[in-house]
Amino acid sequence: MSSTVTFTLDQYERLIACGAFGGQSHKPVELIGGELRMMSPQGAEHAELVAKLNDWSHDVIDRMRLRIRIQSSIEIPESVSQPEPDVVWVEAKSYARRRPRPPEVLLLVEVADTSLAYDMGEKCQVYSAAGIRDYWVVDIAARTLHVFRTPQPGGYRTLLPLSGDDRIAPLASDRTALVVAELFRCLDS
Repeated sequence: MSSTVTFTLDQYERLIACGAFGGQSHKPVELIGGELRMMSPQGAEHAELVAKLNDWSHDVIDRMRLRIRIQSSIEIPESVSQPEPDVVWVEAKSYARRRPRPPEVLLLVEVADTSLAYDMGEKCQVYSAAGIRDYWVVDIAARTLHVFRTPQPGGYRTLLPLSGDDRIAPLASDRTALVVAELFRCLDS
């Protein structure tokens, strides 16, 4: 017989505060639906794409309106979740006392190699139910950017698979387009 232990957001925060996930044997985890989930280790391509997205984000955002958070968690109280997306654009304010919540998230990006099914499945459902308006999944293997918009119960109404010379602008900064081929060019050198 197996059993599942679930945690509240407060319990999870207390575990973090007491160092439960630190030390030499640290394996990255996130809280999804009250359950601890092991996160996939980052490969070199994953890390390079996160760095490229970070550079691009800092080049294009209005720093008076937006802040960039890299591999930092957000809090989704409705689903008892605290995922750690790769890149998040949030409203420019202090999050020293709490983590950003869905209304403050303006763009959320997951870079997917081994986690593609999870990022486009369960996590996509969590983000849609939370009302995240602009969710991007960078599919390393297919060299494709999947853009999810118009959240509704049960999933996103709009999915745009983009590749090559396709361009996309975040909803939060429509004057700034990302060319998909340029994003993946960092993997070709």
